[in-house]
Order: sequence, then C-alpha cells, then structure tokens
Amino acid sequence: MNRLTKTLLVFILASSHLGHASEHLEAHQQIQEVAEQFITSQFEDDGVTRQITANPIDSRARYAKCEQPLEASLPGKQRLSRNVTVQIRCRGTSSWTIYLPVRVKEMRKVVVAKQGLASGTVLHRQQLKIVYQENMLTRGGAMTDIDSVIGARLKRQVRVNDPILQQNLCVVCKGETVTIVAKADGFQIKANGVALSDASLGEKVRIRNSRSGQTLEARVTAVGVVIVAI
Repeated sequence: MNRLTKTLLVFILASSHLGHASEHLEAHQQIQEVAEQFITSQFEDDGVTRQITANPIDSRARYAKCEQPLEASLPGKQRLSRNVTVQIRCRGTSSWTIYLPVRVKEMRKVVVAKQGLASGTVLHRQQLKIVYQENMLTRGGAMTDIDSVIGARLKRQVRVNDPILQQNLCVVCKGETVTIVAKADGFQIKANGVALSDASLGEKVRIRNSRSGQTLEARVTAVGVVIVAI
C-alpha cells in the first residue's frame, strides 16, 4: 500500500467517524433556532417587526443529542430587551445546559431615496422606496408611507438611501394654491387658498382664502390640503 493510498484511507475513516459522531450531537443551528423561537414567542402580536438573532455557538462546543425536546427559559429576572440571555436545557441521560445571548432588533418601515435628490425636488414614487431599519437607529421624523410624501417638496438635499424626514419636507409651500377643507358636524366645505408660509404634515399654516381674501389658520393634512374646524 503506497503513501497516497494510506492517506486516502485515513481520510475516509476519519470522515466516517466524524459523520457517525455527529449523529449523536445536537446541531448548533437547531439550538440557536430554539432560542430564537422562544424569544419570538414572548412578544405579543403587536404588529411590530422584529429581527431576533441568537449568537453563533462556538464551533468547538459539542452537545449530546437530547432525548427530550429542548427547553428554553429566561434565567434570573431578565426583562425582554435588545440583548437577552436564553437558557437552553436538555433533560435526559446526557443532560446539559447552555446560556445563549440573543439580540432583538425592533424594525420599522422607513421611506428612503432611491437616488440622490436635490433641494427643491418634488417627490415622485419612482424616486422612493421602503426599507426596514432598526427602530432605535432611525432618525426622528422619518416618513413611513410613500403615498403621504408624493408631491411634497424637499427643503434640503437627500443622499441615496437616506430617510425622507418630515422636517425636511414642504408639504404645503409658500405661494402655492391649496385646498381648504372646512369641517363641521355632518358636513364639509371646500375652497381654494394660497399658503403664506411653508409647512409639513400636522403643522399649522396661515392661508389666504382666494375668494374672500380672508386670512385664516389651518392644519396641514396632506400634500396641498389643509383643514379648518368651524
């Protein structure tokens, strides 16, 4: 038997032994999934999108295949937060316990620019997209609905993939014609007016009624639309 043949034989035997041994070991991926599924189950169906990821287990670690379903719990008096530790326990002949760190990211929808946009740009759907970003890393005032910003004008330039911020939008712009909606119990009246300043969603703005010339204060509800309570 030459050296090459011996080397191949040793490799085949070693691979066979490792394969046989792995049948009696708990897969790291499965342990991590148990931890992730457990944390997922701790949250109510509150409509929040979360990214839950268990830390990879050291590749050198070995855990005997469990005869019983793996048990997961939160040790101590932990509260659900961005970083938690999950206890995974195997009960049976070959019992073992592992403590696995798990990270929880709360994600939110954000409108971002598909391309660089200059100050003064009137926004169109093809310039925008929705992405999910970690909530705590998302800047305040980030818009979450594309439809609500279409037709709005940028006050500042926006780089590609940057969020569209409410404070950087002119939803009703000075000198532009707007629709005034006057609401009362059971009915509403519409009229045209001219904005006397810039304003974004939810902000108050002074409007001059095009017909009567009267100046009034209204609240911005959409692009080119303000509402007045009567």
